[in-house]
Amino acid sequence: MKKILLSLVCLIAGWQFAFAEEPALYDIVREKLDSVFYYVNKEAVPTGLLAEYGFHFAQLDSYNGIPTDSNYVSRMEWEMLYAGLYDSQINSRIRMREPDEVYEQAKGNLSVMYYKYNTLADDAVERGLAGFVDGRLQIDNEPGVYVEKECFAVVPVDGSLPLVFDKNNFFTNTGLDIKMVEYKIDNGSYRAIPFSGGAVRVPTGTSPGEYDITFRVTFSNGKTMESHSIVSIEGSATSFPPDFTSDSNAVVDWETINADSNQSGGRIQVKYMKNTPAKNGEFVRPLIIVEDMDLSALSSKLKMDLSGLLSQGGGIGDAIDQLSQLYDIIYVDFNDGLDDLLRNAEMLHKALVMVNQNRYDKFSDESYIVGLGTGGVLARMAVNMMEKANEDHKVQKIISIN
Repeated sequence: MKKILLSLVCLIAGWQFAFAEEPALYDIVREKLDSVFYYVNKEAVPTGLLAEYGFHFAQLDSYNGIPTDSNYVSRMEWEMLYAGLYDSQINSRIRMREPDEVYEQAKGNLSVMYYKYNTLADDAVERGLAGFVDGRLQIDNEPGVYVEKECFAVVPVDGSLPLVFDKNNFFTNTGLDIKMVEYKIDNGSYRAIPFSGGAVRVPTGTSPGEYDITFRVTFSNGKTMESHSIVSIEGSATSFPPDFTSDSNAVVDWETINADSNQSGGRIQVKYMKNTPAKNGEFVRPLIIVEDMDLSALSSKLKMDLSGLLSQGGGIGDAIDQLSQLYDIIYVDFNDGLDDLLRNAEMLHKALVMVNQNRYDKFSDESYIVGLGTGGVLARMAVNMMEKANEDHKVQKIISIN
């Protein structure tokens, strides 16, 4: 997981063309973060976990024990949540186990995490309790500056319905014990899961298909929380679109946007998430790369596309390959990279609409957009167009590079 985290840092920071050794790079990033938190009294964070201090690939506050359409838990989400919490450790109040050790133990087992963590109050700046001085964060340790939140997630065993739970696979900093674990399929009734050291299996007679399973956990203090997942029970071979396999490393020319009076068109390339739960080529977690000013109109040798990025030396190809373990990599390639910004923004607008129309129908995360050079400007323009038209762009964050 650390390598995946580092790959994303490399891509976002624009360091992909001068890759350093990963441990050294991680130390540099952590050193910069520690510099930002230099004046912060770290021991004042009540839980020992401060969300703003860590890297997060899944939104912690989305997984709060209340199932919604955007917080289904797969093993990938579960591991990303744990990694984000682990990286948020800011003082000696907590010592979480190494992520790789936890992942190995949780592998093949129904596993539960329940952590309390802190985040800065939304109005901390307005109340004068937090601010930046010379690029460094300063926090007044007044009551209410740190808000306590909860992260709860249950991960099933791939391809199995839950029959047993081993309490050794409960990871928490709450001091609570688990009193009961229950599950229900779709809108059915809850059934208790016995505690055992045994392994889960697919019950005899279970029909192949996808099951929407909700878990309800009751803790020793009487509190209950819920988490839900999609579990696929294998049956006959699944048919895939001709351009898609879940474990393929290939770059696919996914769609073409034809030119019209408002824009010059282009194409959308895709490198699907590895081992995606979506079995028909839909997008689960889109990471959309918007290309920089493309000079191919001047020379075909200057053409930019996703295949070209993957083939570059210096680590960018490795970084994108690592990212494809967590994201569907989507590359927006303009026919005329030197066209008017408004026209290319309109083409990107069309691309965002097409991506949103092809999301995994069980669940999908909001999009990240990485804009390379002028691509960052185009991303802001396209999203602004959609907001003015009251269109749901489903963009969580735009990251502009250079």
